[in-house]
Amino acid sequence: MTEASYHGLPAHNPPEMQRCSLAAVTLQLKALGIQNVLRFDFLSPPPPESLSRALELLFALGALTEAGELTQPIGDRMARLPLEPQLAAMLLAAEEEACVEEAAAVAALLSVQSVFTVSRAKELEAARAPFAVYEGDSVTLLNVHRRFLRQLKRHGSARAGSWCRRHRLNERVLERCSHVKAQLLRQLARLGVASCSAAERPDLGGTTGTDGVRRAIVRGYFVSAAQVITGGEYTATHTGTTLSLNPNSALWRAPPEWIVFHETAFTAEKEYVLSATKIEREWLTELKGPSDFFEVVSQQRT
Repeated sequence: MTEASYHGLPAHNPPEMQRCSLAAVTLQLKALGIQNVLRFDFLSPPPPESLSRALELLFALGALTEAGELTQPIGDRMARLPLEPQLAAMLLAAEEEACVEEAAAVAALLSVQSVFTVSRAKELEAARAPFAVYEGDSVTLLNVHRRFLRQLKRHGSARAGSWCRRHRLNERVLERCSHVKAQLLRQLARLGVASCSAAERPDLGGTTGTDGVRRAIVRGYFVSAAQVITGGEYTATHTGTTLSLNPNSALWRAPPEWIVFHETAFTAEKEYVLSATKIEREWLTELKGPSDFFEVVSQQRT
């Protein structure tokens, strides 16, 4: 950072309420019975545009009615899950896709720190290689989780720990993921969502066995869809923003035409997508929310 850039920085960061997604906060306010969130007395009032975007997203996910009321049972269930609304929507949609266990694992994996113990690009690529798949980062992480559980079941914790060290995996993070997954499955059971696994419905898996999981991810993250421009550059379907694949992504060497992503990270030069998942274009119109929020997708070029 240059001295001029340093002196150009603001004296204080804006309050988190003013710079983060408000979808989770808005959903909880709705669950508490506060209908007009735009007039809620926040300690650090966020921009009205941020609240409007949150309401729009919750409506698209099926959590709110056109009148802005919490839907039943989807909105109520989403509010009861300790997850961001998009992750909660993915998890609830997984029942229809017959992959609740896999979706719970993905939600847990996306909620914790990296499962890998290395961060340098070349080392990370080498560590990820045995698990990486063309379906994207979420399915790659799911492969890590499955392999870890297999090692744990077959050989016990001591040898599973050795396996983690050989593959440069963080054993404690993987154990934490297993605990979070179990907690989510218990909470889903209390909400009336039965546990099921993609292994029980191979007819829904497609040619790679992951279609159900990826379709569930689309049901929560269609708002974060993007189409390739060239190489690793993408255009966000909803905002038109230019995004770049993270060089640490499993999709970096062969970018697919369509992806959905978990979140983005800014650098001085680019905005990178994190945890990208390869999807099929038609899923965006087949699996969209109750509104025509993404009708524009069907008009994109083939």
